[in-house]
Amino acid sequence: MLVSIDKIIKTRARCLGLGRAIVFQRLIKQWDNLLAGVLGKRIKGKTCLDKIENKTLVIDCLNSVWASELRLKEKTILKEIKKRFKESNVEKIRFIS
Repeated sequence: MLVSIDKIIKTRARCLGLGRAIVFQRLIKQWDNLLAGVLGKRIKGKTCLDKIENKTLVIDCLNSVWASELRLKEKTILKEIKKRFKESNVEKIRFIS
């Protein structure tokens, strides 16, 4: 019986408690594209993900103007995160600058 390497890695990662870290790294890798899909290309490079803590995604914004802009779109961003990263368990977003 053959088992894919992807399945083995995911299983071992879960056993080692690395599942959330892997999901967070995938989110970081795709963050600019996810955000650009919601707000357009002008947002690229204006934010970076800090951490996921207590089901809250902390996003570091370039300045308070961008943080305010993103707060207005929080529900849309959250919906997109849940759609693409179901296993992330993100329920809220906090924007810091």
